[in-house]
Amino acid sequence: MDVTLVTQFLAPVLPTLLQQGGIELAKAAAGELGKKLSADGWEGLKKLAEKIQKKAEAKPAAADALRRAAEKPDDARIRGMVELYLEEILKENPDLQAEAERLLVSVPSSSTTVIASGNRSVAIGGNASGNVIITGDNNKA
Repeated sequence: MDVTLVTQFLAPVLPTLLQQGGIELAKAAAGELGKKLSADGWEGLKKLAEKIQKKAEAKPAAADALRRAAEKPDDARIRGMVELYLEEILKENPDLQAEAERLLVSVPSSSTTVIASGNRSVAIGGNASGNVIITGDNNKA
């Protein structure tokens, strides 16, 4: 798995996980993802965040980026710094990257794939109630 995908997954929740009461704060910050990840998944993320923090402590700029991200979680510039240093740490520590990848794979997908096959077929990936769907030759709404 590409390390960039892993960092994009971790960077938004990592600083929050490291705060007091981190799992509950991170669940709220993660929105829909927070609802889909199991309790074990959140515990795994918390442990991974603590391991990453230990590695970041050896890099003052990385530790500073995590601290700043906890203070200003909505600042895109700071999140970019966290992603940069997180990518660096994961590349230097393949075991941490593998652990992050296992957690990422365990997150349930929120997408649905539907395929319309054949003449005049219709595929609906969600709720289409209240809609009119017309197929066939010379039909008019």
